[in-house]
Amino acid sequence: MNKLFRPQTYEELTSILESQTEKYLYYSGGTEVMSDYRQGKIKEKQWIDIKHLPGMMEQSPETIGACVFLNQLTQPAMLAEVAQGIADHTIRNHLTIGGNVCGKLPFREIVLPLLALDAEISIFSDGEIIRVPLKERFDKFLKLQPGELVTGFHFDRTERPYHYKRHTITGSIDYPLMTYLAVRTEQGYFVGLSGYGSIPQFAWFENWDVEEILNSFKAVSNDRGSADYRKKLLEIELEKGAPNEAV
Repeated sequence: MNKLFRPQTYEELTSILESQTEKYLYYSGGTEVMSDYRQGKIKEKQWIDIKHLPGMMEQSPETIGACVFLNQLTQPAMLAEVAQGIADHTIRNHLTIGGNVCGKLPFREIVLPLLALDAEISIFSDGEIIRVPLKERFDKFLKLQPGELVTGFHFDRTERPYHYKRHTITGSIDYPLMTYLAVRTEQGYFVGLSGYGSIPQFAWFENWDVEEILNSFKAVSNDRGSADYRKKLLEIELEKGAPNEAV
């Protein structure tokens, strides 16, 4: 029999964690967790619903709580557009921004605009909230220590010039063959890719040099498409030009 906790404060959460003698899992939107549970992949008996913790559903000019649903993301435009490309409308009503960043699926598309925005991430760790640059914690996936919990993302919502394209095989509601995001930044350009390799790939460039950017990413071949095909798609997107015009 599973046991569900719904802490209302971080002090309450700390008390729950200190009392645990069995493995537990954090639960928010549940899109991935419930699918795994129905398939018998979830062994943890202690579940902690994190949605009611302070700040988890926050939307302010500089903060988005980790439990905000993808369909609730509206600004800046590139964050909202990337979010609208993920799954279908019904799933986006339950899939959270934190869940997409931390989930097991390798695509984690929402992390691309967050990195382009130079976002910071707040993490509940050892009884306190710490705040660090997202790029310091994200390498292939988000690096969290046992018991750590993402609570929110912080960034400037000022609109930036960007280009976005999501390539799929069967239609808009599909995993990406290649999600492409290019953003004009103060330092130059950010280019991020999902589905192009086995993990999200991203890099910053001082100049818009198509050959340099193209050679900075490694494409993968799988049953969805070959590496050569993905590389050609990226080349086509890059040759459309740099994202220099205002949104």
